[in-house]
Amino acid sequence: MNNETLSAPPVEHLDLGSMELRASTSACWAAARFLLLAAILMYNAPCFALSVAKPSPPAAIAAHSSDRAVLLLFKSCITKDPFGALASWGNESLHFCRWPGVACGKRGQRRGHVVGLSLGSLGLVGTISPSISNLTHLRNLHLPHNKFNGRIPHELGLLSDLKHLNLSDNSLEGEIPSELSRCSQLQTISLWYNNLQGRMPSNFSHCSNLRTIEFFANYLEGDIPSEFGSIENLELLNLFDNNLNGSLPP
Repeated sequence: MNNETLSAPPVEHLDLGSMELRASTSACWAAARFLLLAAILMYNAPCFALSVAKPSPPAAIAAHSSDRAVLLLFKSCITKDPFGALASWGNESLHFCRWPGVACGKRGQRRGHVVGLSLGSLGLVGTISPSISNLTHLRNLHLPHNKFNGRIPHELGLLSDLKHLNLSDNSLEGEIPSELSRCSQLQTISLWYNNLQGRMPSNFSHCSNLRTIEFFANYLEGDIPSEFGSIENLELLNLFDNNLNGSLPP
């Protein structure tokens, strides 16, 4: 009887050990899975992690960041920059207000916002990004003597503060967007020496501050809008070298 007891294998003890080992292993895997899931969430949701660590940025900072994003979208539509004029655009260590060709406001609501974009005579090739319409404080858009192609974005009509628009001497085509007449502060509009076609919008008469209209050297056709004669402050109207009919308004 004693021999049988001594020779009996400790089956129950081995099974218990295996169970303890399996339980320990399962706990380790559970902990590992938890840590892995936490790491994935932290990696894929950095905004969530930052929002827990510190309060959201003020609306003004968010708006300024929006201006920066718009400028980068504009740059993304440039396919050739022969002089590297936009090379520093996107530099994290350089505020976008100091990027070449960018002017920002210094007072009031315009402080830190883009109010001017002047990139003339740089040989830039590409299209004009409609995203410019999100530069809500833009007053001056100066892009002459480049090689911009495609159409003039009708979204530019959303720029209620725009005073000066110069897209002359490019390769723009299509019609002149009638939406530009919504720029109620517009004083000068120069679109000469492009490939613009179709009729001229008559509703520019709504822009009572217009002083200069230069549409010469295009392929515009139809009658000269008589409504142009009602623009009180108009000083220069140059429509030479088009396919227009009629006479200039008195």
